[in-house]
Amino acid sequence: MHQKHIIWIKDKNSTLKQQLYQQARQRVQSKLCQMKNNWWDDLAVELQDAADRKDSKCFYDNLKKAYGPRDVNSAPFAVKVVLHSTPTSLIYCSVGLNTSSPC
Repeated sequence: MHQKHIIWIKDKNSTLKQQLYQQARQRVQSKLCQMKNNWWDDLAVELQDAADRKDSKCFYDNLKKAYGPRDVNSAPFAVKVVLHSTPTSLIYCSVGLNTSSPC
């Protein structure tokens, strides 16, 4: 695909080269989508098998595959939301720790 892209870039006026590149790109995207779907299907089967066996370690290990590892070193961003109303009944909010800017 990369070679077809380079060939088309060198000759932008050629519709044949553009079509060849687009076909190659579509095949790659289709294959990638199929690979992702297969991975999710396999993961779902593994999760269901672990749940059926009541194997919590395997179940949570497979959940980590789906959601990724949890970063224990970072703290979540603290947000304080305060709603204010003015005499004209407009409501705006202040977001952040020490900010008073409207949303």
